[in-house]
Amino acid sequence: MSENEIKLSIKFFSATADPGDLTTLFGVTPDCTWRTGERILNSIQCHKENGWQLTSGVSTGADFGEHTEALVRRLRTLLPYAETAAHNWETEISCVLYIYEGAPAAHFDVDMVALFARFNAEIDFDIYCLGERRDARASRAAV
Repeated sequence: MSENEIKLSIKFFSATADPGDLTTLFGVTPDCTWRTGERILNSIQCHKENGWQLTSGVSTGADFGEHTEALVRRLRTLLPYAETAAHNWETEISCVLYIYEGAPAAHFDVDMVALFARFNAEIDFDIYCLGERRDARASRAAV
């Protein structure tokens, strides 16, 4: 476990398809769904498309490798439906890294990329280099 935070998921987007249809197709309960016009969590902005999300299910403090292994395990169960989902939904692998210290290793091997391609998924990285955590700065200042 590190000070950095990592979030890894697969997201499906559609202007017209219903997120419930993906839940039915996959037979899996998503970690998050949303509909066009609903507020984005912790924001005043609204979603522009319907969405369905399945996360790695791993703690945000785990390393990138743990996240990828967990997400790949979850995606393999959805493989029989990948082509149908890819036909009706835009798909992305979402990688969000909040960096407080060091530089975490973050890569996908060729098998993972091939799996993502079955879903016709783009890969999106959002990397936030934040420096030292606010609570760590406050503790040092108190000493």
